[in-house]
Amino acid sequence: MKIDLPLKLQRRFEAALRSSTLERDVVWPLSKFSERFEAPEAEMRRVLASAHRKGLVERVAADRFRILGIAKRGVKSVHAHTQKQALQPSSQVREVSIEPASQEVAEQLAVHVGAPVYRFARTRCIEDLPLANQVNYLPFAVCPGLEDHDVSQSSFQELLEEEYAVVLTDAVERLAMVPATAQDASVLGVPPDTPLLEIARLALSATARPVVWAILHVNPQGYQYVAELWPTAAELLARKTSS
Repeated sequence: MKIDLPLKLQRRFEAALRSSTLERDVVWPLSKFSERFEAPEAEMRRVLASAHRKGLVERVAADRFRILGIAKRGVKSVHAHTQKQALQPSSQVREVSIEPASQEVAEQLAVHVGAPVYRFARTRCIEDLPLANQVNYLPFAVCPGLEDHDVSQSSFQELLEEEYAVVLTDAVERLAMVPATAQDASVLGVPPDTPLLEIARLALSATARPVVWAILHVNPQGYQYVAELWPTAAELLARKTSS
């Protein structure tokens, strides 16, 4: 697994966007970006590819990009929503690792099989109840250094926005009932094969590129919170509990 990303150049580029020293909605060729940041075109191309995924620039031709800047948030943070409901959200980070993308992960995130991705596993809690066993997958280029941050008492989404200039503007969710795995049973304290609500959520940037693929297995004891946190799940849960 090869990790090849000019991190210092990426940080300088994103800092320029944050400070608005790059004019929005103008189109520059790759050569102008390379000249502006005094960087080889090969390195600048990799940075712009990451910026396109994050929604910071829009590719208008092979080597021409429109500067979009930092987008407005379009997806509400679950952490912020639970706080608004006067609940006490927290999470226990169990693992943050870099691994080669499997076929499934590669398809969801639109990366090559074997490309470096972060696997971010944690236990989501509300009012000290283990609410969900959650695993997030992100392309490495989106958030290099993710392993250095503690999000046990803060919002993962806000970390992406503030530290990595990643703003989630849309999400596609798939809901299903699935049997608890051995890991679910250990994390959530439920018997193996207990029916759980699975929420598979693909979060997109302003350029409609996949940024985060999250899979949550929800504790049945926490279903009282789910209709508030994931309104799209309310109908499915209503059918399940009435059957």
